[in-house]
Amino acid sequence: MRAVLGIAVLAGLWVAGCSAGVPSGGGGARGFLGQDPDPVPLSRATLAGGDVRLSGPAGYCIDPDTLRVGSNQSFALLASCRILSKGAAGPQVEPVLIVVTVGNRGSGDTLPAPQNLAAVAQAPLIEGWTREGLSLALLAQGGDAAFEGGDPRYWRGAFVQGGRLVGLALYVPKGSAVLDAQGAEMLRVLSAQVRTDSPNRTQAGADQGR
Repeated sequence: MRAVLGIAVLAGLWVAGCSAGVPSGGGGARGFLGQDPDPVPLSRATLAGGDVRLSGPAGYCIDPDTLRVGSNQSFALLASCRILSKGAAGPQVEPVLIVVTVGNRGSGDTLPAPQNLAAVAQAPLIEGWTREGLSLALLAQGGDAAFEGGDPRYWRGAFVQGGRLVGLALYVPKGSAVLDAQGAEMLRVLSAQVRTDSPNRTQAGADQGR
């Protein structure tokens, strides 16, 4: 029951964060799909009262326009540094979107199984597993709601850091080979990096190291 409640909280953050930062139906937004005249992508950010230290995989940065940092809950979008900077910085990488949500302290009492992730998303589970403290689920539908031209299939994941449940989601353009070949590994690497970097600190905020 606690696992279901925990990911229900994260599901709310996914919806709120995505609706605030990612357009549907081709609408405008700052940052990832971009109207910001001078985007400054972040290489790292400190979230949720300092319990979670986030940095993207190589070539991916945090979108500062959609970053939501709070002492209780936080939300971040990661995308290609080159896309976020409008070609000013970063290598050429696959144009994927990674969503990171961090729940309240105590939300990480129980790690949800892949079946729980699918149930909360109300999407069929294609495959899933739990390894090294990371639960991953490849879902059959819902990914195309993240941005125009997205693949319906997408990855969701969850792990625990600092007593908080951290939710992950990875969205790709329709037909991208990344989903099957690299999607799960990208989320595994990201979760491992968070665990390595995260201190237990009391102050949260974006660290604009580039």
